Amino acid sequence: VFGERLHVMHRAWVDHRRARARDTVERLRRDGPITEGTVVSHDGASCTAPAFAPTGDKLVWSCWDSRHGNQIWLADGEGRDAERILQDRGASNFTWRSDGEAFVYAGTHVVNRFNTWSDIYLHELGSDGVTALTQGARARDPDFSPDGSHLLVVTNEVQHNQLEVLTVDRRREALTAFEDPVQLDEPRYS
Repeated sequence: VFGERLHVMHRAWVDHRRARARDTVERLRRDGPITEGTVVSHDGASCTAPAFAPTGDKLVWSCWDSRHGNQIWLADGEGRDAERILQDRGASNFTWRSDGEAFVYAGTHVVNRFNTWSDIYLHELGSDGVTALTQGARARDPDFSPDGSHLLVVTNEVQHNQLEVLTVDRRREALTAFEDPVQLDEPRYS
């Protein structure tokens, strides 16, 4: 059908991709120094969802490892002085309040032994725990409003995603009323 054997076509594709990668590396070297990244998590951890505070002086992320389970970590804006701030908590994404003194995240938990649901949690720096802003709402993808008084979140009920406004005092206001299966992802204030 293609006029060539598949393994010959694959080899040509691999060679082409490698040549493009070499060209990119050469261009980067020619245009300026390449700075190596710095690992800020500990060995053996599977980490996700890094997010800088809007002030740029803090970095938060979520990790899991077989010795300690789920954890949320905080470091300075350069990734130094990392410390575990929450144990037995994991997140798929973080959003900081504009003052850089609190963040929200979507954390999952098991319901009825088999279902994984997501809810929104608030952590204020300096506190020991979190405040659940939703309970059983299957809420995710939070985003703080510029003034920090409310959040945009996506909720899911029987595969019907809805966009809602959530206040930090746990009031919810639906912005959509979709009846067909609609997928919403990471709404943001602009």
